[in-house]
Amino acid sequence: MRLFKRSAKAKAPNEPLTRVALFYLLTALGLLNALMLLFMPWWVPAAGLCCIVWRAAIAMGRLNYPKVWLKSIIAIASFIGLLSYFGVKPVMDFFLCLLLLSVSLRLLELQEKQAAIKQVWIAFFVLMTVFIFEQTPLYSAAVYVIALLLLTAVVASFT
Repeated sequence: MRLFKRSAKAKAPNEPLTRVALFYLLTALGLLNALMLLFMPWWVPAAGLCCIVWRAAIAMGRLNYPKVWLKSIIAIASFIGLLSYFGVKPVMDFFLCLLLLSVSLRLLELQEKQAAIKQVWIAFFVLMTVFIFEQTPLYSAAVYVIALLLLTAVVASFT
């Protein structure tokens, strides 16, 4: 005989991401990719911008979410591209490029608010890595604007 009833944990429903929040998130990630263009191989931010355009087309109903096999091919090709560019040496730039690619590729499976919040946290981490490369006031202002856009995406997802 049980003394206590085991209650099912109440799980919050996964609500879809609003278009306004998605707009701010895509804008912030586009600016982040543009900001990292000077410090990364040219194709890493370009792949990120392609993912942003693809996600915008999904939001407008022009394209569908990619299948698992296509996402796997894109991820493996990105990793092979990074290995061919940097080699097998464990350098910081390799991992920053990998992080930027993961933020960009995660957009292709972003559907719910909860996933968007995780995306914003990862984007903040990538955003702060800009200061590894450059500490000028111009870059600080750009980081400030992108951080505001990311915070606006969070606020817009809850309204």
